[in-house]
Amino acid sequence: MQFSEVMHLGTAQVVRMQLTKAQLMTKLLRHFIERQMETPSDFTLEGVHLLPSLVSQLHERQSADVKSMFVVSFDRELVLSGLRSIADDHDWMHGASEETQQAMADFVVGYSREVKNQAEKEGLLIFERTGNFQQDMEAMVRFLQ
Repeated sequence: MQFSEVMHLGTAQVVRMQLTKAQLMTKLLRHFIERQMETPSDFTLEGVHLLPSLVSQLHERQSADVKSMFVVSFDRELVLSGLRSIADDHDWMHGASEETQQAMADFVVGYSREVKNQAEKEGLLIFERTGNFQQDMEAMVRFLQ
Protein backbone atom coordinates (compact mmCIF):
# COMPACT_ATOMS: atom_id res chain seq x y z
CA MET A 1 0.00 0.00 0.00
CA GLN A 2 1.45 3.31 -1.07
CA PHE A 3 0.47 6.30 1.05
CA SER A 4 -0.55 8.21 -2.06
CA GLU A 5 -3.17 5.50 -2.71
CA VAL A 6 -4.90 5.96 0.66
CA MET A 7 -4.24 9.57 1.65
CA HIS A 8 -7.67 10.61 0.39
CA LEU A 9 -9.25 8.44 3.12
CA GLY A 10 -9.91 9.78 6.59
CA THR A 11 -7.03 9.73 9.05
CA ALA A 12 -8.74 7.22 11.34
CA GLN A 13 -9.25 4.83 8.43
CA VAL A 14 -5.60 5.09 7.32
CA VAL A 15 -4.46 4.51 10.92
CA ARG A 16 -6.67 1.39 11.17
CA MET A 17 -5.30 0.10 7.86
CA GLN A 18 -1.72 0.59 9.08
CA LEU A 19 -2.47 -1.13 12.38
CA THR A 20 -4.00 -4.08 10.52
CA LYS A 21 -0.94 -4.32 8.30
CA ALA A 22 1.34 -4.19 11.36
CA GLN A 23 -0.66 -6.92 13.11
CA LEU A 24 -0.35 -9.13 10.04
CA MET A 25 3.43 -8.70 10.16
CA THR A 26 3.78 -9.47 13.88
CA LYS A 27 4.65 -13.16 13.52
CA LEU A 28 7.26 -12.46 10.84
CA LEU A 29 8.78 -9.60 12.84
CA ARG A 30 8.88 -11.65 16.04
CA HIS A 31 10.71 -14.44 14.22
CA PHE A 32 13.18 -12.00 12.65
CA ILE A 33 13.86 -10.21 15.94
CA GLU A 34 14.29 -13.43 17.91
CA ARG A 35 16.82 -14.72 15.36
CA GLN A 36 18.64 -11.39 15.40
CA MET A 37 18.80 -11.51 19.20
CA GLU A 38 20.73 -14.78 18.94
CA THR A 39 23.63 -12.90 17.35
CA PRO A 40 26.29 -11.27 19.54
CA SER A 41 25.81 -7.76 18.13
CA ASP A 42 23.43 -5.02 19.19
CA PHE A 43 20.87 -3.79 16.71
CA THR A 44 18.18 -1.15 16.41
CA LEU A 45 14.79 -1.55 14.79
CA GLU A 46 12.34 1.18 14.05
CA GLY A 47 9.17 1.53 12.09
CA VAL A 48 5.41 1.72 12.18
CA HIS A 49 5.12 -2.07 12.11
CA LEU A 50 6.61 -2.56 15.58
CA LEU A 51 3.53 -2.55 17.76
CA PRO A 52 3.67 -2.23 21.54
CA SER A 53 2.15 -5.70 22.00
CA LEU A 54 5.07 -7.30 20.14
CA VAL A 55 7.68 -5.22 21.97
CA SER A 56 6.08 -6.11 25.28
CA GLN A 57 6.39 -9.83 24.43
CA LEU A 58 10.08 -9.32 23.64
CA HIS A 59 10.59 -7.59 26.98
CA GLU A 60 8.98 -10.53 28.77
CA ARG A 61 11.20 -13.08 27.00
CA GLN A 62 14.48 -11.17 26.92
CA SER A 63 14.00 -8.38 29.48
CA ALA A 64 17.70 -7.72 30.08
CA ASP A 65 18.48 -7.51 26.38
CA VAL A 66 15.66 -5.27 25.15
CA LYS A 67 15.44 -1.51 25.40
CA SER A 68 12.53 0.16 23.72
CA MET A 69 10.79 3.46 23.29
CA PHE A 70 7.96 4.65 21.11
CA VAL A 71 8.64 8.01 19.53
CA VAL A 72 5.45 9.98 18.99
CA SER A 73 4.44 13.46 17.93
CA PHE A 74 1.14 15.16 18.60
CA ASP A 75 2.16 18.56 17.23
CA ARG A 76 0.90 18.64 13.63
CA GLU A 77 2.87 21.81 12.82
CA LEU A 78 6.08 20.22 14.11
CA VAL A 79 5.46 17.18 11.92
CA LEU A 80 4.74 19.40 8.91
CA SER A 81 7.90 21.38 9.53
CA GLY A 82 9.91 18.17 9.55
CA LEU A 83 8.28 16.91 6.37
CA ARG A 84 8.88 20.21 4.61
CA SER A 85 12.55 20.20 5.57
CA ILE A 86 13.37 16.82 3.98
CA ALA A 87 16.29 17.40 1.65
CA ASP A 88 17.33 13.82 0.96
CA ASP A 89 16.50 12.96 -2.66
CA HIS A 90 16.13 9.31 -1.61
CA ASP A 91 13.38 10.00 0.93
CA TRP A 92 9.96 9.30 -0.60
CA MET A 93 8.56 12.48 1.00
CA HIS A 94 11.18 14.70 -0.64
CA GLY A 95 9.32 17.05 -2.95
CA ALA A 96 5.91 15.72 -1.91
CA SER A 97 2.91 17.93 -2.63
CA GLU A 98 1.42 20.09 0.08
CA GLU A 99 -1.64 17.82 0.06
CA THR A 100 0.52 14.75 0.67
CA GLN A 101 2.47 16.50 3.44
CA GLN A 102 -0.76 17.57 5.16
CA ALA A 103 -2.22 14.05 4.94
CA MET A 104 1.01 12.52 6.25
CA ALA A 105 1.12 14.95 9.17
CA ASP A 106 -2.45 13.98 10.07
CA PHE A 107 -1.50 10.30 9.86
CA VAL A 108 1.59 10.75 12.07
CA VAL A 109 -0.45 12.50 14.77
CA GLY A 110 -3.27 9.95 14.55
CA TYR A 111 -0.90 6.97 14.60
CA SER A 112 1.03 8.55 17.49
CA ARG A 113 -2.17 8.70 19.55
CA GLU A 114 -2.90 5.02 18.90
CA VAL A 115 0.67 3.90 19.61
CA LYS A 116 0.77 5.97 22.79
CA ASN A 117 -2.45 4.35 24.03
CA GLN A 118 -1.16 0.87 23.26
CA ALA A 119 2.29 1.54 24.76
CA GLU A 120 0.77 2.91 27.97
CA LYS A 121 -1.37 -0.24 28.33
CA GLU A 122 1.81 -2.33 27.96
CA GLY A 123 3.80 -0.14 30.37
CA LEU A 124 6.32 0.87 27.69
CA LEU A 125 8.28 4.12 27.39
CA ILE A 126 6.90 6.89 25.21
CA PHE A 127 9.13 9.69 23.95
CA GLU A 128 7.30 12.74 22.62
CA ARG A 129 9.20 14.71 20.02
CA THR A 130 9.92 18.36 20.68
CA GLY A 131 10.99 21.13 18.35
CA ASN A 132 14.67 20.43 19.06
CA PHE A 133 15.62 17.47 16.87
CA GLN A 134 19.25 17.34 18.01
CA GLN A 135 18.31 17.39 21.69
CA ASP A 136 15.68 14.70 21.09
CA MET A 137 18.20 12.47 19.32
CA GLU A 138 20.75 12.90 22.11
CA ALA A 139 18.15 12.01 24.76
CA MET A 140 17.06 8.92 22.85
CA VAL A 141 20.65 7.74 22.33
CA ARG A 142 21.44 8.25 26.04
CA PHE A 143 18.48 6.07 26.98
CA LEU A 144 19.42 3.33 24.54
CA GLN A 145 23.07 3.11 25.60
